[in-house]
Amino acid sequence: MPIARPLDTNRNTTFGLNGVARLEIGPVVFGETWRIRRMTVSTDSTSNTDVRVYLNAEIDSRMVAGSYSGDRDFNETDITLQTLDKLIVVWVDGTPGAHASFLLQGTSTR
Repeated sequence: MPIARPLDTNRNTTFGLNGVARLEIGPVVFGETWRIRRMTVSTDSTSNTDVRVYLNAEIDSRMVAGSYSGDRDFNETDITLQTLDKLIVVWVDGTPGAHASFLLQGTSTR
């Protein structure tokens, strides 16, 4: 019988010289499912950043969330990821060398 556990995980990345920060996150253990209920983004960039979140491919038709404020913003959602699904998070117009963070909250079932 599958067991549901709280999911509270984050990833960090750094803006490159082109002002873009990118990361990928998702379940990698066989049989694991993530039910995402909240996504939170933040940066220490000194410029205004945009952020977009894609499911499995960085194309417009796969965008599941976005914000014109890539810092201190959140999205209440209901997205389910299966093993090897991934969210691709892309910030643009950031300060090179600044940091960006992405937090997921929900449940993990295995």
